[in-house]
Amino acid sequence: MIIKKFKTIILIIAMFFISSNTILANNFFYDIWGHWAEEEILWATNDVPLFVGYEDGTFRPDDNIKRTEFITILFRAANLREIIKYDTTESDKTELNVQNDNQIIEENKETTEKNIEDKKVTNNQNIENGNIINDESSLNYKDFNSNHWAYKNVEKIYKYINKENTEISFKDIFPGDKFNPEKPITRIEAVLLSSFFTTSPIEEKKLEFTDISEDYKYYKQIKKLSQLGIIKGYGDNTFRGEKNITRAESTAIIKRVYEEMNFISSNYLEEIKLIEDVFDNKFMYFGDKYFTNEKLSNEDRLYMNAIRTLEYLNIVESIPYELRDRYDSDPIATLKELRELDYWNVVGVNNYLLRYDAFSDSEKEKLIIEMINDYKSREDIKDNESKLIFKKVTSFIEENKENISENAKTEIFEGLKTWEESVKEYEEKLNIIFLKSKLYINSNLYKKALELYNLEDKKESEIKIDSIENQKYFIFNKAYILLKMKKYNEAEEFLRQGFENIKNHEKYKVSQKSIDKDFIGCIKKVLMKKEKSNKIIINQDTLEE
Repeated sequence: MIIKKFKTIILIIAMFFISSNTILANNFFYDIWGHWAEEEILWATNDVPLFVGYEDGTFRPDDNIKRTEFITILFRAANLREIIKYDTTESDKTELNVQNDNQIIEENKETTEKNIEDKKVTNNQNIENGNIINDESSLNYKDFNSNHWAYKNVEKIYKYINKENTEISFKDIFPGDKFNPEKPITRIEAVLLSSFFTTSPIEEKKLEFTDISEDYKYYKQIKKLSQLGIIKGYGDNTFRGEKNITRAESTAIIKRVYEEMNFISSNYLEEIKLIEDVFDNKFMYFGDKYFTNEKLSNEDRLYMNAIRTLEYLNIVESIPYELRDRYDSDPIATLKELRELDYWNVVGVNNYLLRYDAFSDSEKEKLIIEMINDYKSREDIKDNESKLIFKKVTSFIEENKENISENAKTEIFEGLKTWEESVKEYEEKLNIIFLKSKLYINSNLYKKALELYNLEDKKESEIKIDSIENQKYFIFNKAYILLKMKKYNEAEEFLRQGFENIKNHEKYKVSQKSIDKDFIGCIKKVLMKKEKSNKIIINQDTLEE
């Protein structure tokens, strides 16, 4: 006994000195050192806390994982990715308290199925025709109800699967009137559950598993996860779907699924994006007068002090008492007063009144028209200031597109034309295209928006896209419009061709990882939309028949 304890201590010490991954981990387990899944286990217990170990300091990587355990981990991953929301008002101590996943089941290892059923019959259940009816349950399994520690986790997954999918239901994966919650989960069951939280692969590859034929009912799901690299076969190229998976294998699968979930939850191709620069979050004065030798009026000084105060408050949130005489006690009130006095810098005053939401939505349109009219009459507004103006204006239209007048839209387009005629930088010319397309899209004029991206109609002197970031913005924005128009095939083809072109850029290798992720995410978004559209068409055809 003493020798055994001594060996354990030596092993722990060795683990500290030899395994740098384990040294850096908050949670570590002496039985994973040197294990093939050591890295995945450390990730799943530290980087993203999905799994837990046992109270004796072990992880037991080669033990089987139960159905309820695997589904709970899958639920946690989906919850962290905000694919499935967790209602904290319904929380119980086992829902997100990681101590119970392994321990409860281990303590009840010897309990028979009959004892489990007897124990779980409560006042919320009644017996009808010899079957247990769960009043609270939507799962309808005789041996599994809301008293089980993992019930809510399983129910969340059950509802998500049945809502999101039309080909396979939760009951197809776990058929019959018993769920067998303590039963080890098999590889095929884990694959089918995971398949609902993954996207389509962007490249088709042949399935190499020798024990899976094309007529197998779950061939499509296995092929999908194999192509995504989420599941791998054995050395003899077999899949062995009925084999139980271990805790170590499940960490590897869940890690890959969690990474794939990012493509579902992230907002790829959700809007037209502008090329940003360091000035986009800075405070502007909107006029050269404040920086020349020209004499400033009292109103000019009031304006400058109000903007200075807003900038200061944006950083520190409150002004110290000893500095109050240097700043404006109510800068927004000062700007409103200047507007009433017809202060000459309408662009500047109205910009900050809009920025700080100082008026109702019905009054904001008037501020916008005033600002655009002033902008068109001036020559002292710089390009980075122009972009801030039209970003603010476009955002307002997006938020109030049902109520904005045609007159306001006309004024805004005229303002953009004024900017376009004066701008010299290619980057800002692109931003004008992007802003115009946003305005067209808000008016449901998708075809006009798309026409802006036909650079073949423009002279090289008019616009040139040389930087890799600007190419990305152009490709993604055009693909977004095609997606909004439901031109899925065109959007996919344009993204794929754009991806290949980007790979030839001299700067591609510098940011390859992030660029690849963005393009893959956008392509997957199109594939998801196309797949969903095809399902709707198929369902409609079925209903008509």
